[in-house]
Amino acid sequence: MDAKRGEECTHGIESMGFYSNFIEFGPKVSYILMFAYISLTLGDVSLSSSFCISSKVGVDNMCILVHAVKRQPSDMPLEGRISNALVEVGPSITLASLSEIMAFTVGSFIPMPACRVFSMFAALAVFLDFLLQVTAFVALIIFDFLRTKDDRVDCFPCIKAPSSNSENDRGDGNHYFSGDVFSENVEVKISGLNQGKLGLLARYMKEIHAPILGLWGVKIDVVIVFVAFAFASIALCTRIEPGLEQRIVLPRDSYLQIARASTVPESSYIAKPAASWLDDFLVWMSPEAFGCCRKFTNGSYCPPDDQCFLHSDWHNNRPSTEQFIEKLPWFLNALPSADCSKGGHGAYTSSLDLNDYENGVIRASEFRTYHTPLNKQIDFVNAMRAAREFSSRISDSLKIDIFPYAMFYIFFEQYMDIWKTTLVNVVIALGAVFTVSLIITCSLWSSAIILLVLAMVVVDLMVVLSICGPPSTSLLVENRNAPNEKQEHQVLNSATHSS
Repeated sequence: MDAKRGEECTHGIESMGFYSNFIEFGPKVSYILMFAYISLTLGDVSLSSSFCISSKVGVDNMCILVHAVKRQPSDMPLEGRISNALVEVGPSITLASLSEIMAFTVGSFIPMPACRVFSMFAALAVFLDFLLQVTAFVALIIFDFLRTKDDRVDCFPCIKAPSSNSENDRGDGNHYFSGDVFSENVEVKISGLNQGKLGLLARYMKEIHAPILGLWGVKIDVVIVFVAFAFASIALCTRIEPGLEQRIVLPRDSYLQIARASTVPESSYIAKPAASWLDDFLVWMSPEAFGCCRKFTNGSYCPPDDQCFLHSDWHNNRPSTEQFIEKLPWFLNALPSADCSKGGHGAYTSSLDLNDYENGVIRASEFRTYHTPLNKQIDFVNAMRAAREFSSRISDSLKIDIFPYAMFYIFFEQYMDIWKTTLVNVVIALGAVFTVSLIITCSLWSSAIILLVLAMVVVDLMVVLSICGPPSTSLLVENRNAPNEKQEHQVLNSATHSS
């Protein structure tokens, strides 16, 4: 009983789980310190996303490496097992890691700040993770293997457990990897190894999954179903709405085009005609506005509440340049009142650039209006796009520079061309993955399969996003470029075994 209990204590894999967590934690601390040294800021969303990406890659690679060592013949020396395991899965681990690094490196050239910073952190994290996996983690596997052979307690190597009666168990340490996810004391027959009891997952793959997929009819049906789903996804992926999560953000040659645009708010997103300082100024100066523009006998401005004289009449129903220059400061300082509501103080105080107005020239001014109610993220993006198109038409008509501005524009500007950015980014990332796969595998067929599978995964992900409803953000654009690492491992291993 003591020997059996001692075997359970020495053949555990908890220490390897601790080593894996340590290996995963190291790159995260390293890249945070490295980018902090060069004063590169990382937001909460980018930090958490890069943590998840690097952890996914690291856990996959380490599990693949551990199971590769487990599959080696027990009569081989320890160094031979480790060497064979690295030969077996090393190329696939390298391919997956390099593909991830290349895909994220492509994202670092995107002008979107959040996407660029996230890509830089993720690329460096995957690179450091890969280096630790093929060096430090392999060394830790050897140390833990030696601990098992010496009957040392898992997680407490200073304590020696009671020896097992089986000399074979003590001699080769084969039970170090005997634990399976679903059963204990499992041995897998590979390349002449002794047949033992398979675990639940291994039995399913061997007895059910693989034989069914081996049937020609099933193969054809699977290909047809996934190709059809890919084409359906291409048709539905355009339903993705660009934008931010709500919780994250808080005549043709005249400006009167804004008034015309306000009559079609469903396309222009303009709710009412613009508030024009020039219109209000001319009304305020008009002789018909008895309570507005008046002056004292000495020629100074007279507020509406005092008894004053009317200003001089206009010439040809328009103010002269001298009248314009004289009365504009009066208008901008006039407070609205019951007798004259057209006073410009407050409403237009900051709407004009008066640096050169003495010469009768207003170099810059603004006209204000309102957007229609914007309820969805796509409404904000469409409103900004409509405003830019409208201002572009006015600029071409009047031959002056006009640009729209609203407080929310700064948050949605990056989504104006997000579809173009997404397509370019995905195509470049897939091209980089294809190039890396072709260089490592030297197989055009395997590289083409990897490219096709990754493209289908990206398209399927986009249709899931369109159905579930989250808007397309800069981080989602970059996440679509992260290659499906498991697919690369499987395709590469299949190509290696077939050759």
